[in-house]
Amino acid sequence: MSRVTEFKTLLHKQGVLLLNLDKPPSTHELIEFAQEWGSPIEELNPRVKDHVSQRYVLNIRNSLSSTKDFNLQPFSGDFITLHTESSASPDSLKPNYLMLYCKDSCSNNSAYTLLRPVLDVLKNLSEATRGILSQLQYDYPGTSCILEGTHLAFRDFYLQSMPWRYLGKDIRNPEIINQAIEELVFNMYRQDPFYLKWQKNLLLVIDNRRWMHGRTVLARSDKTNTRHLMRIKMR
Repeated sequence: MSRVTEFKTLLHKQGVLLLNLDKPPSTHELIEFAQEWGSPIEELNPRVKDHVSQRYVLNIRNSLSSTKDFNLQPFSGDFITLHTESSASPDSLKPNYLMLYCKDSCSNNSAYTLLRPVLDVLKNLSEATRGILSQLQYDYPGTSCILEGTHLAFRDFYLQSMPWRYLGKDIRNPEIINQAIEELVFNMYRQDPFYLKWQKNLLLVIDNRRWMHGRTVLARSDKTNTRHLMRIKMR
């Protein structure tokens, strides 16, 4: 991990960095590496506290049954819809960068991480939809608009509805807002994403404002599914 300047240049250019490490880092070394990209964000969500080590590292293993709780989905075998990390959180808790390290991979490699560039999602949106999204927020405290320039903060809620508030005064019909959200979601899946097949000692860093991510279904066999990802969020 000594070629940090080179790595930063690649990440700035592409918004994504994938490394195959020579040896497994310790948890402390992972946190130190994360500090090269920004300040690690402490995992304070009480729903995930049992999966956290050294304050900043979320250990993602398939230990739960199917759930509709977005907080717990990483620990289940469910697919995860495309999203930017912590999109509904206050701006102070939204990560600029996200780091995932594969400590162990399951033998059947059943699950893939999905990666989708935000620019590819935005390029086919109508001007009207862009205008709406630039004035649309999650209906939660401390959040900014979901689209700011070419940076997106959004999650596909799948069968649930996004709680939103619209700051503009030009649209009074909520159906028009919902149609703009539907257009955004349609374009998120309009083209196939990149599929990342995890192997032990792979490390991924993404710009959370420029790339969306998700996951395919994970095999549920306790005997074969040993996959263990370690995640750190950075501001």
